[in-house]
Amino acid sequence: MIGLPVILYILFKKNPVKELCLNKFKLSETLKKGLIIFSEMILVLIGLSIIFYLIGYSDTEKVSEIICVLSPVTIIYILIISVTAEEIFFRGFLIDLIEKIFKKMKIFSRKKENLVKGILIALIASALFALPHYSYGSIVEIIGAFALGFVLAINFIKTRNLYFTILAHAIYNALVFGLCFIK
Repeated sequence: MIGLPVILYILFKKNPVKELCLNKFKLSETLKKGLIIFSEMILVLIGLSIIFYLIGYSDTEKVSEIICVLSPVTIIYILIISVTAEEIFFRGFLIDLIEKIFKKMKIFSRKKENLVKGILIALIASALFALPHYSYGSIVEIIGAFALGFVLAINFIKTRNLYFTILAHAIYNALVFGLCFIK
């Protein structure tokens, strides 16, 4: 579903690699920053888990029923292709688009408003990232996708490097799939 917009974007842009912040790859920096972002995601996940535990709500079994029966080929596809496409679309393309809309509408045009603008852009991008996760039928999944999407969006806005968020997202998803095999 997300693959088509990514392909169209790449085909019709002059320099999509540069515009999508995919031109600055340094292995050691990518590993370091990707692991830091992944750690932030885990801290958010722990916080959400505590909140859902305290309110006595969990519907994550719906997600497990779907993802824990996927074939190894599908899992590899998700970890490489889907994660990359999601990051290119939701962080690289969408955040850039929202920023351009804000600029055109002269929303948050003063320099001192940059923090608020960044947070608002991250919130919008995260909400749009959470929407497709509705297909799992889990409220916890939607809220989790929103929160983790926010971590990824804020880090992308700060670093302007998709490699970091791609790596963090792939490690996170690999952990989730790995937990299926532990059960």
